[in-house]
Amino acid sequence: MTTVFQSCPGCESFILSDTYECPECGYILDEERAQVSETQTQASVEGAEIYDICTECGESVRTGLVRCWNCNAFMREDVAQRYAEMTAQPQAIIFSDIPIEQRTEMMPARGDGGVFDADDDDDGGFSLQENEFELSAGAIAPAAEVPAQAAKPQAPAAEQPADTGQSDEQKLQKKAAEPAEEQEDDLFKIAVADERETRKRKRQKLQDARRQKILLPCTCGAWIRVHTDQAGRVVKCRKCKTPVVVPELKQKKKGRKKESAPQIRISWLDDVRLHEVQPTDVVLKPGSLEKSFGVADLVFHESGLYVIRYAAPAKKSLFSRGGDGPPAVEEQRKLAAQHIKKSGAITSIPHGDLQPIPADQIEKLLLVQPVREASASMFAGVDVFGEGQIGVHLPVEGTDGEQRFLSFPISGYRKFDQLLQRQFERSLDAESNGVPKEEKYDTYKCHFSEMPVKGVRDVVYYQNDPAFELELAGHVCTTCNAAVTEEARAKKKLGGGAGKGLAKAKCPKCSNKFGDKKAWNIAKAPDAHIEEEEDVSEVLKAPVAAAEPSAAAASEAEA
Repeated sequence: MTTVFQSCPGCESFILSDTYECPECGYILDEERAQVSETQTQASVEGAEIYDICTECGESVRTGLVRCWNCNAFMREDVAQRYAEMTAQPQAIIFSDIPIEQRTEMMPARGDGGVFDADDDDDGGFSLQENEFELSAGAIAPAAEVPAQAAKPQAPAAEQPADTGQSDEQKLQKKAAEPAEEQEDDLFKIAVADERETRKRKRQKLQDARRQKILLPCTCGAWIRVHTDQAGRVVKCRKCKTPVVVPELKQKKKGRKKESAPQIRISWLDDVRLHEVQPTDVVLKPGSLEKSFGVADLVFHESGLYVIRYAAPAKKSLFSRGGDGPPAVEEQRKLAAQHIKKSGAITSIPHGDLQPIPADQIEKLLLVQPVREASASMFAGVDVFGEGQIGVHLPVEGTDGEQRFLSFPISGYRKFDQLLQRQFERSLDAESNGVPKEEKYDTYKCHFSEMPVKGVRDVVYYQNDPAFELELAGHVCTTCNAAVTEEARAKKKLGGGAGKGLAKAKCPKCSNKFGDKKAWNIAKAPDAHIEEEEDVSEVLKAPVAAAEPSAAAASEAEA
């Protein structure tokens, strides 16, 4: 059997070839079949089971039944009224005299042998001896003695002794001797209490049934109370007798009330370069410590600064699949944040190492790169962490006496400095040592086209930060600061077609060697704004580690 599909003209979805109405957009492909289907649907709705609600017990009763199946109450008031009238006026009994010749079944007359005396010989094999049954004298009191005993006043229950030594037969005799009026009062009280309990249970059941139901509006303005189990069925409005389809009901799931975890507000800076250096192994050479680092996270809290180093993820193999060791760094970061949120304190993490720096030790943080005065530098003014990087010394030591440092590109250091000032009111004052606090530009004028050439100052910090994107704005003479745009240079072929000989070419203004000074403009910069402190459940993700040099630095290296 083959299945043929076709495309709907309305929504172009695939449908079967015998489909008369698209289930997606409702487009009618075959009007005759659609009308027949609509008629059948209406007939099925009209022929569906219709339910009414019992006013006594609240149960659903199928329409057409005279009485409720649960409490036996009448479902229609007219039927209940008619039944009351019939029971109030019972039909009179009519006696008729049947002639003797027409009587077919008659009892035998007395004395004709139908009644047997006890002296007859035919006892049917059954004999009763006098000693087989014995009746005690106190079992049944004589009728003449009952009034005499009833006249005796009965003592209250509280005044009677706990144990009178009477037998059960004597107790029964006293109970039977009680006045008939008191026995009737007790039975009446029991009946009234039973009736109250029955009504109370009915009311409670009706209230419970109504709590489990909802009100459904009808087109006539009336409200129909339906049960949750009637979803998808058809009920009948008692006012206009119109069938109403009960929609599907979505019940809310009652979940456990979450216990309020202790709130701890922190700021989170991730992917920071952490250097562990032995002082005797330091080589005073630019960039000697640039690649010897590990990645860590910084957590800022009012109690101090916390350095988190994660464990190395487990290597995946054919058999273990990495499930026997620490997970990936991102998963470790999530687990650490969840653990801090759950515990309400920064004391430990599931994987890795947590190094605290108390708040009273924040004053010992020291800027070590760049430093204007070489005599005040730990590395004699050498950029051991790489050009355009900012180095910070931490007041903690390793197990073997290693010194610990943090290194940032300029975008990462700005975020670090903002968090440090906001949490501890501490600033390392890197601006006085040559680190630009914000972008500053020098504007030149092209010698050929007189177009402005805009170049950012301290470009080395932006070239070594992957968060910035630079674009070449032009070239500047090292002698007279005459500027030339890249378009004008290519048009005049200054330094050749590709500009490789621009450094030795003559300046069109001063005729000296032009030099290799370029003007870079920032095409894209990261957002340096730090939001307010967030709950630990939403840690601040601000990766600051520079993984690769920027495109502008690469193009400069090629030039």
